[in-house]
Amino acid sequence: MTTSVQPQSPAKPNSGKKLRVLFVCIAIPNEEWSATDLVINMSGYPKQRAFPRSEWHKVEDWDVEDPYGADPLVYQRIFEDIRTRIESLTARLRDGHA
Repeated sequence: MTTSVQPQSPAKPNSGKKLRVLFVCIAIPNEEWSATDLVINMSGYPKQRAFPRSEWHKVEDWDVEDPYGADPLVYQRIFEDIRTRIESLTARLRDGHA
């Protein structure tokens, strides 16, 4: 999943620049990597293992439980957890704290 977030802050006027955020649990092609400002790693592996690049500063590891084979309530709980994290990330990026 890829999304764009336009940062805004009361202290700083909006520059109009959109950040490209990529949520992944698979390999990223080089052209996608270059065009992305922030990568959310949900692979279950630390960024140093999941991404054999030196640009780890643009990767944020999210430890997300794998619900495979679990009860629907587990899927819902994990979905809500991810949604809450995305809302927090969006607020953080809008405030200029990547």
